[in-house]
Amino acid sequence: MQTFLPIYQLRSLASEDCRSLLATHAFGANNCSEQSSLEVIGKEIAKKCDGLPLAAVALGGLLHTNLSYNYWNKVLRSNIWDLPNVKVLPALLLSYHYLPAPLKRCCAYLSIFPKNSKLEKEIVVRLWIAEGLVCQSKSGKTTEKVGMRQLRVLSLSHYVNFTELPDCLGSLIYLRYLDLSNTRIRRLPDITCKLYNMQTFLLSDCWSLTKLPEDIGNLVNPRHLDISGTKLKKMPAQIATLQNLQTLSTFVISKLQDGLKVGELKNFPHLRGKLSILKLQNVIDPSEAVQANLKKKEQIDDLALEWDCGTTEDTQIERLVLKQLQPPINLKKLTIKFYGGSSFPNWLGDSSFGNMVHLCVAVIIVGHCLPLDD
Repeated sequence: MQTFLPIYQLRSLASEDCRSLLATHAFGANNCSEQSSLEVIGKEIAKKCDGLPLAAVALGGLLHTNLSYNYWNKVLRSNIWDLPNVKVLPALLLSYHYLPAPLKRCCAYLSIFPKNSKLEKEIVVRLWIAEGLVCQSKSGKTTEKVGMRQLRVLSLSHYVNFTELPDCLGSLIYLRYLDLSNTRIRRLPDITCKLYNMQTFLLSDCWSLTKLPEDIGNLVNPRHLDISGTKLKKMPAQIATLQNLQTLSTFVISKLQDGLKVGELKNFPHLRGKLSILKLQNVIDPSEAVQANLKKKEQIDDLALEWDCGTTEDTQIERLVLKQLQPPINLKKLTIKFYGGSSFPNWLGDSSFGNMVHLCVAVIIVGHCLPLDD
């Protein structure tokens, strides 16, 4: 039987509710001394909102920046209220018009995206930083040279016929954001390691990519390196020097002397978001897993621990490795693949993991890979 729920018609706010909402955002929780002197003009501005909550919130935030009568009167008398044939709420136009210049540029930058695009906050912030729209500190100097346009963002994502980078890429010395995700690129030229200003490097779903340049440690500023969905068999040891990384989607452990060891995860104290640790069968000494200190990486909320299927040689070692790779208690998602240990560690069922919403386990039973999904 089909159930029909009643339709609730949203109506405009009553004038007093609209005034109260605007005042809340204009004055905050404190009862400022200026509030009484601005009450009358505040009511007039609230009328301009026509009972729309969005308009009241936007205007309240704008008025909060300057609690003076002259400023509020300037907003009330602005000719923006009377502009003809404008599809944007006048209150929103006013909010943009009176923004500080740096914030205006950040808002204007969003116009490059198609209408109704779903934007990820962190991606937008990284693009702002790469374009030089957000300074890290008041004393920081930009690298711009007057009269010279410098390319800082380059995206070749989803160019499926793109298989290699030209050597001329090395001339883009101010490049900060490079997106090669979902391309068929096979290798990265060594010149890539001379892009010293690189902050964000996206290589996700580059299925043909099997290795990274050995001198990748020359990139002194990277914060985000996404190599999920690649075919990397090992990672250069120099990656361990990139200690400012906040995103390192994948960490491939190697048996080779010049490859990465699991203990080198200790070099990345700022990691956040998702982390996949692959080829755990290459951990010979379980004490290396202790050095990784995963449980202290509290900003990681999605963790994958993976062995290659059919590689179990010592179930005792795998049991100890998993025991020492205890994740942070803030974890929301945990995936364990092709684990061949004889038992699971106590932390796996600990009640302290109260934020966990997804657990996926695939274990090895009698030489076969058996997925178990909880």
